[in-house]
Amino acid sequence: MQQLQDGQRRQEQEAEAARRAALAPDVLRHALLGTLARAGLLDSLSEDERAAVSRLPESDPAAALAFNTLLARAYKVGTAVRAGSAS
Repeated sequence: MQQLQDGQRRQEQEAEAARRAALAPDVLRHALLGTLARAGLLDSLSEDERAAVSRLPESDPAAALAFNTLLARAYKVGTAVRAGSAS
């Protein structure tokens, strides 16, 4: 029983460490820039927009993660719509 509880506790600690690593500002910034590049938006960002993308992971990591997820989802939906209308 104790061994099972120790294993579960270790898994929870590893999951928490992975979550914190995913929220590291440098990781989030790289993810945001990658998503913007895939969407074809990176080169068209103004200086202010680039600064906001750079600051967001430091100021609010959870918001940066949510924004990146939404942006990636919107790009995927837009790509699917364009593919569907091309047929």
